[in-house]
Amino acid sequence: MATQESGATSGVDFSQEITGGKTLDHDELHDVLSNSIREIMNSTGAAMRILDTEFNVVVENDLMTELGGVEAEGSELLNCYDQFCHPDVCGTDSCTLKQIVDNGKEEIRVEVEKESYDGRVIPTELVVRPIRNDDGDVVAISETFHDISDRKEATGSIKTAIDEVKATAREVADASQGISTDTSEQLRSITEVDSEVSNLSATVEEIAATADEVNAISDRARDKARAGEADAEATIEMMETIETEAQTATREIQDLHESIQKIDELVDVINDIADQTNLLALNASIEAARAGQAGEGFAVVADEVKSLAEESKRRAGEIEGIVAEVRTNTEETVESLEETNEVVQDGAQKVRDSGENFQEIAEVVEEVSDGITEVAEATDDQAVSTEEIASMVDETTDGFENVADRAETIAAANEEQTSRIEAISTEVDQLNALDVQTEL
Repeated sequence: MATQESGATSGVDFSQEITGGKTLDHDELHDVLSNSIREIMNSTGAAMRILDTEFNVVVENDLMTELGGVEAEGSELLNCYDQFCHPDVCGTDSCTLKQIVDNGKEEIRVEVEKESYDGRVIPTELVVRPIRNDDGDVVAISETFHDISDRKEATGSIKTAIDEVKATAREVADASQGISTDTSEQLRSITEVDSEVSNLSATVEEIAATADEVNAISDRARDKARAGEADAEATIEMMETIETEAQTATREIQDLHESIQKIDELVDVINDIADQTNLLALNASIEAARAGQAGEGFAVVADEVKSLAEESKRRAGEIEGIVAEVRTNTEETVESLEETNEVVQDGAQKVRDSGENFQEIAEVVEEVSDGITEVAEATDDQAVSTEEIASMVDETTDGFENVADRAETIAAANEEQTSRIEAISTEVDQLNALDVQTEL
């Protein structure tokens, strides 16, 4: 309430005669004021209406009439809830008029779906404020409706898009997690391969070293085989010389045996001569005895001849014994030489066979040595290749570790992005959901 205070203009009447304009009665002034208020309400760009405490529409602008689907201002048949209503709110404690008048709220802001007179359901943003008289009593309320259908449609489209993005993000996150898992498994596999390649590299190096040793041993075996082949050839030549000498000795002893046989024959002749000489000496002695004294000299000679014949026979017997012994020894020597010759021939043949075997062994050792040399060279190449493979596997392992780290980072980023998208989706759901008056 205004109060009168003492001041420079206090108590001074400044009224004066107004000659222009028009004086209206109360009803006419109400109509003029209503039209002015309606124009002001239209200028806001929102649907507005003023309700009294009996749910009557006192004033509404053109946008309200259009939004509600019927003109309710001053109607005795239509109340505010007939024009624009929320079935779950109107007639309950959540009614905006009841909350302002009875509960003393100074303002209500809410998003709510309203059903129009012609059956349309329209999402709106509603602002309700009280209208008071000079005593401060609430005599009416103003309701301002903003049609948010386009915004709801937009948020619905955003919600759909976000849901699609959320689904895609979830798929990407799952795929990224799968990639991360697969990459980790591949990293473990590559690590195992790296270990196996390292072991293989070490094994190949050992094989290469062993091949080099075998190659050296093979070279020595080849040298030994060649030396054995040379020794076998020298032995063969020696055995052939022995065989030749043995055959020569055999022939010479055989010749000696034949000579001894001739000596034996000569001894037989000497024995025959001695027997004849002895017989002649006996005859000469007989004749000398007949001759008497004249034959004594002849008898002495005959005795000497007989003695010589007996000595010759004795000596011939000794020679015959010696010849027999020599013959026996010669025969034994011939047999021994023949046996020795056979042994020498057999040994020579075996040495020849051994020589051939040594030659074959030398050839085989040569081939084996050449093969081992090739194997050693190939093993050395393989060792180098294995080292290169090991190096490449190490690089691949490092690359896979980086890929695994990046995959885990991407998976974590996708999880975070998915969480943010889900949070945005939740916020859009909250924005899209109407905060109906029942929840006030």
